[in-house]
Amino acid sequence: MADPRNTLQKKFEPNHRHTNFGNVLTHLQVHGFRLHSRSNLDLRSPITAFCGPNGTGKTTLLQLAACSYRQGDQGFQLRDFFALGALDPTPFRADARLTIRTWQADAKPREITLTRRTSRWSDYRRRDEREVLFLGAAEFPPRAEEQGFAFRQAGRLVVAARTPCSPTVTTAVGRVLGTHYDRVERADVSLRERSGSILAAGRGALSYSENHMGFGECRVHNMIDRLEAQSMKSLILLEEPEISLHQSAQFRFGEYLVDIAIRKGHQILLSTHSEHLLRALPQVSRMLIVRDGGTGVRVLPGLASAQVASVLTDGHDKALRVLVEDDVAAAILAEMLAKVEPELLKTTAIIIGGYRDDKDQSVGGGKDAIAAAMRTLRDAGLRIAAVLDADANQEPANFVFKLPGTMPPEKEVFRNSAVKQLWSTTYGLDVDSFVAELAGVDHHGWFARLAERLGRDRVFLVGEACRAYAASVSFGTLPELLREAASKK
Repeated sequence: MADPRNTLQKKFEPNHRHTNFGNVLTHLQVHGFRLHSRSNLDLRSPITAFCGPNGTGKTTLLQLAACSYRQGDQGFQLRDFFALGALDPTPFRADARLTIRTWQADAKPREITLTRRTSRWSDYRRRDEREVLFLGAAEFPPRAEEQGFAFRQAGRLVVAARTPCSPTVTTAVGRVLGTHYDRVERADVSLRERSGSILAAGRGALSYSENHMGFGECRVHNMIDRLEAQSMKSLILLEEPEISLHQSAQFRFGEYLVDIAIRKGHQILLSTHSEHLLRALPQVSRMLIVRDGGTGVRVLPGLASAQVASVLTDGHDKALRVLVEDDVAAAILAEMLAKVEPELLKTTAIIIGGYRDDKDQSVGGGKDAIAAAMRTLRDAGLRIAAVLDADANQEPANFVFKLPGTMPPEKEVFRNSAVKQLWSTTYGLDVDSFVAELAGVDHHGWFARLAERLGRDRVFLVGEACRAYAASVSFGTLPELLREAASKK
């Protein structure tokens, strides 16, 4: 069964992007808004998750995205989010501008720029038209905390129509929260001149409304109800949707976002601190934001690693973080450290910065992206290095190193005499003949082909081979260089 994340990305390919998602945002250039002195964002997925430390401008990006479209004669405007006043004299610079690119039916982008002219912003009417839904962090507070009439006067409410929510809402809410609902409905309620609507749920003989729901349950019910009711191919903006959800529910909510983006053609932008939600999304969805060491921020566009997202939100409990290109490189590096620097291994987080889809094609990451991201993360104050494949160029001054040899790690391992001997003795495999059969196959797929041939688990074979490889080669000064990197920022 195809991974839904790969299905989503395939629907976003340029030739049928507009058909599937409409005039989606593909690029934002932010100049002079709050911390974003000069941020360029290429949106390479129908879902983009802004993640990173507090105070790095994630909400600002959602607000700017909301202003990228008009809705008839209406729509969000920059003044809705960037209020000038005595306490806030400079939420944006005098030369602030927002450049917007949207994808058109002719498979080309259209670009406009909003700029400040005296006391007004220009070019609102030139924006593309699209439905926009912005659900902020304060949306859907618990009824008990809101203390509205529907809670304080619960015993006197007049309940009119009860409208069942769609089966999709009921199923999705139950899946996210890990429980079964027989029904979810929306009731119209009134008290004298006041009126409103309130959700109610039922499980077996138990029936209760939002008045008796906790924050997480209440918020998920309302968010999913609103998302399912939204027009097709809308722009959805969510501020920290994981609030009050436990870890597995956060992951399942991420899965739900992938599902609804596929079904309804929505483009979804969100801010999040949840590693678990990020893991459910396509890896090219992650957009990491870090402080630049001064008063601004830097955006790491599309560094394809769930682990890196976790690095930016955890307790900084490792002495060193090392970016590598894929799991084979990670296994080689781990075995090298276990061999020559076991204490360094214990205090090092090896982070995979590459990602390949179900056809083994590169989706994100790569040498250039990893090297650029590593330099930016180091500027943000993290102890970090990159160990690229042997066919890359080193930048020792910037703590960018490479593995031993001259070829990508898969080729180095398959042509290593110790590994050949291991596979010959253990599995009766003629490695040279097997490699000859792989002519034309991308080297990233070699271990998968080997697993098929031997009937063994690919991950096991990678670990076994990399252990034999690491035991038989010299890593030169690489361990010493990593030790040095662990002591410097």
